[in-house]
Amino acid sequence: MVSPSEIQASGAVWVWPAESRELVGQYVRFRHEFDVDRVDDVPELLISAASDYAAYLNGEFVAWNQYGDFPWRKVYDRIALTRRLRAGRNVLEIVVYHVGEDFFRYLKGPAGLIYALRNGQTWIASGPQTQWRTESAYRQGPMPEVTRPLGPTFEYDARKTQNVDPWQTIRPQDTFSTDEWPVRDERPIEKLRLEPPAPARVIAQGVFRRDESSNPDATVARRMLSDFLSPRHPQDFYDHSGDLRLPNARGLNVRHESPADGGVYLVIDLGCEEAGLLELDIDASAGAIVDVAWGEHLDILRVSASIGPRNADSRNFASRYIARDGRQTFMHPFLRLGGRYLQLHVSGAKRFVLHYAGLRPTPYPLEHRGRFETSDWLLRTIYDVSVRTLELCMHEHYEDCPWREQSLYANDARNQALCGYYAFGEYRFPAASFMLFAETLRDDGYTEMCAPARIEFTIPSFSMLWVADLGDHYLYSGDASLARSVWPKVSRMMDTHLSRLVDDVLPCPTGNGYWHFYDWAAGLAGGYGPGYERVFVDGVRFDAPLNACFVMALDAAVRLARAADDPTAAERIAQQARRVRAGFHAKFWNTERELYKTYVGCDAPDHWAELTQSLALCIDACPDNLTDALRRHLARSDTELVATTLSQSLYKFWALLQDAPRYGGWVFQTVADQWSGMLRQGATSFWETLQGAEDFDHAGSLCHGWSAIPVYLYHAYLTGIRPLEPGFRRFVVDPVVSAGSGSAAVVPTPAGPIEFSWRWVADRLHYRLVHPPQLTPQLSPALADGIRES
Repeated sequence: MVSPSEIQASGAVWVWPAESRELVGQYVRFRHEFDVDRVDDVPELLISAASDYAAYLNGEFVAWNQYGDFPWRKVYDRIALTRRLRAGRNVLEIVVYHVGEDFFRYLKGPAGLIYALRNGQTWIASGPQTQWRTESAYRQGPMPEVTRPLGPTFEYDARKTQNVDPWQTIRPQDTFSTDEWPVRDERPIEKLRLEPPAPARVIAQGVFRRDESSNPDATVARRMLSDFLSPRHPQDFYDHSGDLRLPNARGLNVRHESPADGGVYLVIDLGCEEAGLLELDIDASAGAIVDVAWGEHLDILRVSASIGPRNADSRNFASRYIARDGRQTFMHPFLRLGGRYLQLHVSGAKRFVLHYAGLRPTPYPLEHRGRFETSDWLLRTIYDVSVRTLELCMHEHYEDCPWREQSLYANDARNQALCGYYAFGEYRFPAASFMLFAETLRDDGYTEMCAPARIEFTIPSFSMLWVADLGDHYLYSGDASLARSVWPKVSRMMDTHLSRLVDDVLPCPTGNGYWHFYDWAAGLAGGYGPGYERVFVDGVRFDAPLNACFVMALDAAVRLARAADDPTAAERIAQQARRVRAGFHAKFWNTERELYKTYVGCDAPDHWAELTQSLALCIDACPDNLTDALRRHLARSDTELVATTLSQSLYKFWALLQDAPRYGGWVFQTVADQWSGMLRQGATSFWETLQGAEDFDHAGSLCHGWSAIPVYLYHAYLTGIRPLEPGFRRFVVDPVVSAGSGSAAVVPTPAGPIEFSWRWVADRLHYRLVHPPQLTPQLSPALADGIRES
């Protein structure tokens, strides 16, 4: 195992041309030539970059994808070079892209590269022997944003690879040491895989015309959106049209002449939602411009290259490639794309042959240790698509969605992690995601909204759910190391908020640095109205959802304190949690409506929401004599309550499943109805909201991690396996036998798999349970009269 001290012992220093260390949007290529007498059994490359890198050894692409980290706590990758390093002369080249701006998934810092290649006892390290030159094929400097969360688009001119600048040497002023900028940690999770090009098919083609006069400063995306399209049949467009599948060895030779004020277009279907790197394989004339847009649907009969107002704030899902002459392959390693469709607008081409345009998937390595089986085809399909949705939202960390943001939110990550514990039995990945938030904890007791990031506002409730994430992780993994690591910060955070209690509840933080978001529903998205406007609190206001999330955080903190061997703190925080529960009911219960209000204070209008009632039930703030009435409200089809969306539906389902014999069938029928509705509309992954792409002014995501919750519900409730003690040391077996004819599941645990199945046979419940001997099951009353099969 290589430690950071060995990186320093290698003599490696950070390198970057001093003149551009703080500039935005810089691409620099570094080169190191060296000789090797003999190749060691396990040669390896240690590397860290700000912001991202792509490494090549002897012309072969060997690694990419800097882990999302912080300028003050850089992370390095360790890359095996077995069968890549050779005896004799070797050339290591590394292209580094420095973003230089804050986005939702990147924190601004100085540019730099550090590397050390180890071969036996010999080190080849970044420093004076490193050469560099500007990677001039990439357009340097600020570029239009794809979205504010995701970061910039790109432009690449392949003609500039044929007449490059001379190499320059690294000067003393171009270096800085690891003492100034320590490389502290090795990547805590696995590297992504780079898979072969995803199969695709050209599904539309034709010519386009472009009116440059109306908006000469328009982005590539805006131009593509406004281009006039005129379709053509394949037989009139290519010199042969028998096979439109991609990759295509023969190539699709476009024989149609381009209009002088436009060009030709092609629409490509990957067949399903994918996440990966853009790859082009074309034969073209020099100067041919290939504008590439990507998206998740064709609702406007083309890819939605640009979404939003006609200004710089538009979302720009398009970039530009300019061809050199001849056959060429291009892969952009610095921006992962998400979607199903690509659209190419090719202009200025005397010749254009398409061999491939699509994505090379970049999945996180996962083993499907969990399994769910049922005779119901629909439930099985919902489960499989939910797992696929999870996978598409896991890369450097959990992502809300692969298309629009690729950002880590503690709220979303809770759903994703709970599903992942059952589907994959993997605990390192969620732990690493949650540790990123720990690094952002602020003096006000809140984390950043996303991590790693610096954003002008945060969501207070999401900070509370980060602590709940940590508590869930300890319960499922049984690994106290994460809990011990974060406990000092969590303890300080809880003390900060407990010191602010008024009437035993937590008031909202005030000012424009806080977005009081709870759900994408009327009156819960930050404002009081039906839209998504934000209202900044400037007085004393109490929010029921925030306080419910605070109780969840307190309960999780009790679990973390015990894991950290701090029983005194655990008891103290448990007492405070009971206090806030009581305060919650006293502050928000409305005796006239017999419901919990969402807001109290600041002249907030009366607001009644399913989420508010659900959270009250989830935190056990509601007296026993009132719970039945609340659940009846939640299960009514004609309720006047603001409905919960997919985002927070887990809390509604939790609240109802507290009385599973009565409401379990309703819950699983609702899941079947809502999720099958997406499938019937062609979904290959599950959406952000049930409105699909039309939501958020036609910017709704069609692959969203929080919507994978059927994985959790089918394992934890339909099959009924849930941990009662950390690591499943004691677990409950409590299937919702009123919700179907049976199911079977394998639930991964740190001690090994739990296998459980149940079915009805002539009105008698039959079940089978196999588990590791060190785990103790607690059987539900529903199984007491059942027949256990061997």
